[in-house]
Amino acid sequence: MAVPFAQPHRLPSGGDAAVKKSKTQAPVLKGNIVETTMIGNTTVHVCDDFIVTDPDEIERVLDEYYAAGWAMWRKICDQEGSAS
Repeated sequence: MAVPFAQPHRLPSGGDAAVKKSKTQAPVLKGNIVETTMIGNTTVHVCDDFIVTDPDEIERVLDEYYAAGWAMWRKICDQEGSAS
């Protein structure tokens, strides 16, 4: 059973685009970089500008967590019920 999510993942209609290597500089990030990690030749910056601060947006995120938790609980109960 899929976990409900507000925006389902959809593949592009034209198929996957080829990944092009770029020698250009990464775009300037907004906010503060709170962590930097190297994975192979890739540098990953974790930025704090994605933190939700709007009360309505916080409520929406909490509702999504709540819905996902209940979906997982129902799946576990269904599996335990069908195993008996």
